[in-house]
Amino acid sequence: MQLPLEIRAKEFKRVLRGYEPEAVDNYLEMIAHDMEKLLAENQRLKEQLDFKEQQLSQFKLLEEKINQALVVAQKTAGEITENARKEAELIVKTAQNQREEMLSQARQEVQKIMDEYENINKEYERFKREFKAVLLSYLEQVNEKEENTKYQQIADLESR
Repeated sequence: MQLPLEIRAKEFKRVLRGYEPEAVDNYLEMIAHDMEKLLAENQRLKEQLDFKEQQLSQFKLLEEKINQALVVAQKTAGEITENARKEAELIVKTAQNQREEMLSQARQEVQKIMDEYENINKEYERFKREFKAVLLSYLEQVNEKEENTKYQQIADLESR
């Protein structure tokens, strides 16, 4: 590829019926000038491409980091969900155990109250029997005394 300086420096042989030298020089100058613009544009585009490639590299790195963060976030979310599920299961199991313990205690308390009631009932029946026996014994004694008193009165009357 010819550089603009080489195009400007190019010299042609002069021949008799050749091209007009001034027109050739003007055309060469225009080509050299266009070539300078193209080379400058090419250099600018290369720099822009390098910059864009650097940006692309940074974006790819950023994308990789975001993907890694996303994977970590998904893993963490999964772990949090699993831990929450396990904790919920533990809470439910603990509540069930507490319920069973409370029910067991309540059953024991009911059984204790029923046993006490049964004992009180038996004690009441025993007291009733004993009290009835005492009353009957007193009644017998009263009846005996009445009879003795009657016989005594009769005997006293007869002895008079």
